[in-house]
Amino acid sequence: YKGGISVLIDRCFVDHELTEEDALFYLGFGFMLQLADDLQDIQNDLDNESYTLFTRNTETLTEELLVNKLLNFTAGLMDKYHAPNDNFKDFIFNCSCLLIYTSASGSRAFFSQEYLDKLEAFMPVSFDFLENIKKDLSGNTDFSSTTDPMKIIDELIKK
Repeated sequence: YKGGISVLIDRCFVDHELTEEDALFYLGFGFMLQLADDLQDIQNDLDNESYTLFTRNTETLTEELLVNKLLNFTAGLMDKYHAPNDNFKDFIFNCSCLLIYTSASGSRAFFSQEYLDKLEAFMPVSFDFLENIKKDLSGNTDFSSTTDPMKIIDELIKK
């Protein structure tokens, strides 16, 4: 409920009528975001003895089936929602899938290499590239002093 309610509350700040369809979509979208976060944090949640869908059974096949279900849930959620802008809805769906793929990459130890290779094929960059960027960001680069996205991009490209 945490993920769904937080996204629905954010939606309530928009000055536009909230329909029942909107409420169901935003609850579902927040639920998907929470699951993607749980997917990325499998090891951390196990270490902290946090109980999530992804820590119940960490066998490789089980985790892969759960990711498939999450992708299907996301597709169904987007398919059923009648958004005012279909292009934006498609963009959100594609970004959601990329989020799920990268979240699985963040928990690589729980997936077969074959499965990760299949997910990576849909990515614009390799999982290794993302891992290297993550390592670089955890280094000495301080992005907190700038709000200019182009400066941040320039710093990442230099690496």
